[in-house]
Amino acid sequence: MLISLGLDFTHADVSTRESFHLSDAEVEAAYARTPVRGIIQEFLAVNTCNRVELYGWVADGIGPYDLHLLLAERYFGRADEAARFMAAATGRTGADAVAHLFRVTAGLESLILGDIHILGQLRQAYRLADRVGVMGPNLHRLLDTAIRAGKAVKRETELMAGRSSVGSEAVQSAARRLGGLENRRCVVVGCGKIGKHV
Repeated sequence: MLISLGLDFTHADVSTRESFHLSDAEVEAAYARTPVRGIIQEFLAVNTCNRVELYGWVADGIGPYDLHLLLAERYFGRADEAARFMAAATGRTGADAVAHLFRVTAGLESLILGDIHILGQLRQAYRLADRVGVMGPNLHRLLDTAIRAGKAVKRETELMAGRSSVGSEAVQSAARRLGGLENRRCVVVGCGKIGKHV
């Protein structure tokens, strides 16, 4: 059974989301932790600029454990941090978790509807989890299918066309507020991907 635990811009401000964001090296360390009692058999963490989402696969019929808490404890490695994340995050199981993942890959759960970067961020998370060896056949199949669906949305609809990114929306917002950008100077604070796209 698929379980997920996620925190995004709809339920948490930037500072809260940032407090739970782990670097790739920290995510690798989380992947290296031994699953609590072997319950979470497969594991994936997705960190984007607007979300932290954890996915796990557990065998059907698992006993009275709080599966979402075990997922968070594996990710953070500390019960207090896991509990803090649980208090702010949304837990999903089964078909609800699958539907949510598909909505994420399609850009429907993004701050900017159809955000063109989410598919690449999900692929990057998938590659890291696969390289480290925490993915199993269930999450492989699920992620392959979700990514194919996201690509189909991009290819067959206009949802991810045009200015579907935080950077491009920032430029459009500045143009509206200033009455255009011709002969204007600007400073972009930050040197990450969003700053480059701006």
